[in-house]
Formats: sequence, structure tokens, C-alpha cells
Amino acid sequence: MTEWWRQLKGRPFYWVLDGTNPAADLFMLRHVVGRPESARVLRAARLALQESPEVLALKEGLARGEDALWTLRLLAEVGVAGDDERLAESLDRLLDEETTSPAILLHIVLAFGFQEDARVQHLLHAAQARLRGPASADKQADWLTLVAMALAEQPAVYRDTEIAHLLGQQLQCLSLDELPRYHQYTFPTFDQPDALILARSALRLGLVGAWLEPWIERIVAAQDEQGMWHLDGTLPTPGTIHWEEAGQPSRWVTGQALYILREFYGE
Repeated sequence: MTEWWRQLKGRPFYWVLDGTNPAADLFMLRHVVGRPESARVLRAARLALQESPEVLALKEGLARGEDALWTLRLLAEVGVAGDDERLAESLDRLLDEETTSPAILLHIVLAFGFQEDARVQHLLHAAQARLRGPASADKQADWLTLVAMALAEQPAVYRDTEIAHLLGQQLQCLSLDELPRYHQYTFPTFDQPDALILARSALRLGLVGAWLEPWIERIVAAQDEQGMWHLDGTLPTPGTIHWEEAGQPSRWVTGQALYILREFYGE
């Protein structure tokens, strides 16, 4: 097996970890470098993210009742821990309401570690029932990828489960040529996942096979001559969490790509 770093045109590791983007720092240390949760450097990175002005402003907005679903989604995506009373209270209210975005809500609750809640189990059972049903237009690529993203927040729980296997069967039917938007890397994800989210989630859930290789090859081809990946676009955010600019090399996107290469090609 080819060493994963041989797929790179450059060596962007230290650049990603230079402290400019606290979410990228935390992701790299956890998922690429592989530091244990108890490591001092990882605890420092988690604290830096939690205390960043952008994250603090989003939490303050939650306390005022602003855009709870999308604010929580953004906080979950960048790796903020769910052990904050403001997050828990907002999430509790969301779980009691009817939602038009069950896959988004599922990602939030699993990212924050609330999978034992009965209301979360209801979301999981509904997703599994939908996956068991006959093929239909509502099993669109975005929904499948968002469900995979949600389950991948708890890979030790959902690997080798029926819902993961059902999801894998559906994901491998997706065609990268029919999903051009998936090759435009954006931040945050919100309800518009891309190839990085699909590949990262599939790898974390152990949904690996020949079907995934063309997706990985397209991701590898997207790097620039320095081995960096660019942010193709940004989506409106409920707060001021703009660590990177569209059209520029992205520490967040590069970190995601490095994880995918390491997991797919191995050490």
C-alpha cells in the first residue's frame, strides 16, 4: 500500500497547525496526528477553540435565541464540545420541536454526544426506516451524505450496524460525475455537503470499497502545487466565524483532505 503522504505535492502539515484556524488545529491533532484526548496539546487546542471570539459570540447568540439550528450545526461541525449549558438548553428545545431538517439535527446531537436521548433514537429509527424503503427521489445524495456525516460523529457506536450497512449500499450508488457541486469545497457545510464530507464520513464508518476510490482520486487531484486545498466558497453563517476566505488555500479543507488520504492510503 502506498504511504498516504506520497500523494501530496507539498508538506502542508505545519501550515495547517499554525494557530490561524482553531478548528483546523483541533481537527488535525485529533484525526490526522492522532493525539489522545488526554494529551495536553489537544486539550489546549480544544480550549483555544472554545474561547475563540467567534465561538463565544455564537454561544451568546444562542442565549438570545438566535438561529438555534444553524448555530448549533456550525458549532458541532467545527468540533466544539457539547458540555455547555447554553448548547444543551438550545438543543433540548430543538428536539422538542418539529424539524424539517432531521439529518442536520441528527448530526448536531451525535456530535454533542446525546445519542442516548429517546428523541435522538426516534431520529435514528426514522432514518433507518427511510434507508430500508424502496429507492426513491427523496433518497437524494445530500440526505445520504448528511446522515453519514451524523453517524460518523460516533464511529465506535455505528460501525458494523444495520443503519451503517444500509447507508453504505446507498452511498456506493452515487456518481461523482453527476454531482459537480460535490467538488466545490465550502465552509461551513450546513445542508450542502461535498466530496470531503462524503469520503471522510464513509471512512470513519468503515464503508470502504472500490466505489470510494474515484472520489479519493478526485480529491487528490484538487490540491495545488504546495499540497494545499482551497476553499471554493463560503456559506452565510449565523455569526462571524470567517477564519478563511474563498478562493484561498484553506487550513480547514486541507486538514479534511489529509485525514482522508491517511485513512484511505494508510501509513
